[in-house]
Amino acid sequence: MANPSQIKNRNRRIALGLNFLAQRFPAAFAAEKVNAFCIGIHEQMQEELKGETLPEGVTVSAIKQALYAYCNKYAYMKAKGKVGNPRVNLWGHVVGEVTEQEVLLHNMARKAKKQALAEKKKKAATANKAKQQQAKQVQEKKAVKKPIAAKKQAEKVVPNTPIIKKKKRRTLYVGAA
Repeated sequence: MANPSQIKNRNRRIALGLNFLAQRFPAAFAAEKVNAFCIGIHEQMQEELKGETLPEGVTVSAIKQALYAYCNKYAYMKAKGKVGNPRVNLWGHVVGEVTEQEVLLHNMARKAKKQALAEKKKKAATANKAKQQQAKQVQEKKAVKKPIAAKKQAEKVVPNTPIIKKKKRRTLYVGAA
């Protein structure tokens, strides 16, 4: 798993990429109305940005991650999941509509993703349960060994201490060991 600083840096890169895309293509990345993009918008974006110098902190990978993050937003998924919604290009022009077949493919992909996530969680829970059982067994073994070890420790005689023998309610000192 990524450490917190890597996550923070990734989120920062995505934010920089989204800001750049919103400034460069304001009609497509408008905050007030989210529309589904035309198919192959990433190729249009590559051609449009080819040879252009990017601002400091914005990289090609940050732009790709930003596009991926934007397309996984709930509002975008909602726009993509309804038949008849417009598809726009980078300049905000409507170039088509979301078809019924695309919605079916979108819903199937979402179901498959949910199912894969559920299976992953189930495997993780099973693995976690197995680890807990193994740790419990180790603790039980240690608990069994502790009384034996404590008894052995008690049986050890410390040098230069008197040995005490009890005999019929009387304590008799026998001398040093």
